[in-house]
Amino acid sequence: SSGINAEYGHLACTVQSKSAYFLMNTRPHTKTTLYLSRHGESRFNELAKIGGDSNLTENGIRYAKKLGKFFEENNLTDIPVWTSIMKRTIETCSHLPNQNVQRYKCLNEIDAGRCDGLTYQ
Repeated sequence: SSGINAEYGHLACTVQSKSAYFLMNTRPHTKTTLYLSRHGESRFNELAKIGGDSNLTENGIRYAKKLGKFFEENNLTDIPVWTSIMKRTIETCSHLPNQNVQRYKCLNEIDAGRCDGLTYQ
């Protein structure tokens, strides 16, 4: 009845179920904002390597600090933050003022298998 069509595949984890619930209950006449952000630049990003679970670079840390400042300036300190369990995402979130950071393995990137750690060259 809201004019929004949504299809959901196999829901493999709590986050996907919560996401589907959130989207199904979004009403077009109310303002709902969803913030999405990528993690800061990681060591593997810097080296053009696939996958991995590396820490942030100095650029990545600067990005994470700016993201934290954005959260503070826009009064986003009480919203829940969902992140994967990868080092780079946890390190990015460590610079946010939010206390409600929830980590979910199902938000990790797709396993690169035997290509993990290789370059794109």
